[in-house]
Amino acid sequence: MLKTKWITSVVLLSLSLIGISWAAPTGDVKPEEFYKSSIMNFTCPAAAGGNVDGLSRIWVNFLKGELGARAIVLANRRGGGGLEGYMYLWNAKPDGRALGVGLREVITMNNILEEPGATYKSEDYSFIFTIGNEPIVCTVTPGITLDRLKAGKGWKFASGTFGSSGSLSATVIDALGLDAKVVLGFPSSSTSRLSVQQGESVGMTYSLATALEGMKMKQVEALCIVGGKRHPALPGVPALTELATTLTEEQRFRIEKLWGTWQTKSWMLLGPPGIPKDRLDYLRKKAESISKRSDFRRMVNSAMDYEGTDYRTGAEIEKEVKDLMKENARIRRTLDELHKYVM
Repeated sequence: MLKTKWITSVVLLSLSLIGISWAAPTGDVKPEEFYKSSIMNFTCPAAAGGNVDGLSRIWVNFLKGELGARAIVLANRRGGGGLEGYMYLWNAKPDGRALGVGLREVITMNNILEEPGATYKSEDYSFIFTIGNEPIVCTVTPGITLDRLKAGKGWKFASGTFGSSGSLSATVIDALGLDAKVVLGFPSSSTSRLSVQQGESVGMTYSLATALEGMKMKQVEALCIVGGKRHPALPGVPALTELATTLTEEQRFRIEKLWGTWQTKSWMLLGPPGIPKDRLDYLRKKAESISKRSDFRRMVNSAMDYEGTDYRTGAEIEKEVKDLMKENARIRRTLDELHKYVM
């Protein structure tokens, strides 16, 4: 017996010296046994309250029951606009017990804009599932029509930063040929909305949820979906490609592919890179099963404040992110080109 152990040790040492690594196969413990009665942790990259936190808590509740975990401990790591949470998850032990929620447009934007501290690679996370494909909506001052926008001069669009809403407002200006500029520096969507309501600015581009909130309070009216297709939550609102009568190939690409994918809000269920394939497949299977439950969907719709939420598999969102990151240089070039519309 001692001789067998000695021989095994020599073989493993020899393999390591010639550069061949060895690890015990994860198949020794089946995923269902691994997760049963386990203690897991779940990262939410936002403060308590709000839809990111709400969706995180929904996932924690359903995953605990579906996996048979003893506990899933949720932590809100909101520092740096969620960067603290994304880096924590990136550096977590990849055994499949550390999960979290990540917003696709924020995670990828940090890499594309080379955000200091974002040392992760968006495309290398372990993608399990995603909820939502919430579009960006361009809203305007009530009573402002498309014809009036096109005929007017010196319009202003309110925005926080250029990397997100500002570039989308610039896209609308560019596609419709408006005589307008983007004004940056608004601290929140509510202050932007107030500026639009009062006529100081003519429009703004923010998420569907923000647009619906402003429309409910009659502060703004929807002009278009900044993308290539309509959304079921606003079936009567046209896509930007419907309003823009003449688009170059590059303009259509950035509207339909770049902004229609990158800037639409998608809440991804993630893990750190390197989760063993059998456990990742198991998590994907369980998440997809959860997504089909009517009680889960009711809770998600309540958290999102609208109907028409999309549900996509881990394989689908993984492909989307990887394809998107291949366009890194093109996105940066597009942002540089659109910056001319900033006041």
